[in-house]
Amino acid sequence: MTDSYRPCVIPGSFDPVTTGHLDLIRRCTVLFPAVYVTVFRNSAKDGLFSYEDRLAMLKLATSDLPSVKCSFEDGLLAEFAGKLGAVIVKGIRSAADAEMETYLSLTTRAISPETETLFLPARQEYLHLSSSYVRELIRYGGSLRGAVPPEVETFIKTRKEG
Repeated sequence: MTDSYRPCVIPGSFDPVTTGHLDLIRRCTVLFPAVYVTVFRNSAKDGLFSYEDRLAMLKLATSDLPSVKCSFEDGLLAEFAGKLGAVIVKGIRSAADAEMETYLSLTTRAISPETETLFLPARQEYLHLSSSYVRELIRYGGSLRGAVPPEVETFIKTRKEG
């Protein structure tokens, strides 16, 4: 199987999914036959949203993308991608991201030697955007317009009111 016919996995905590995440997902739909957008448990991070809510937001944001499959995984990314025969795709916003993700890709390679990691640079308009930034906006009542997809903004407002 050549890489051009392999699916990809876009992993993350997606707490919450941002417009930068969605841009990366959309770009991957034209590069890969199937895109697995997967929420992974990260024991080093405390989340604002439950894993169920994160998955629900991802499904809302990608509902118009038939090749995208959203899921939650509690295991190792390298093992998940290896089972799928998938390429891991990571968005890169800075040199610090590139350095950290390069190190993580070496760990992935040690666990699953056949699994490749591809880095896609973020578009300029999303360089400032992170889930951490969006969580701060939510905590302090800032506008989420443009930071998250409209469906996600509605979901978050509904959760805050309920």
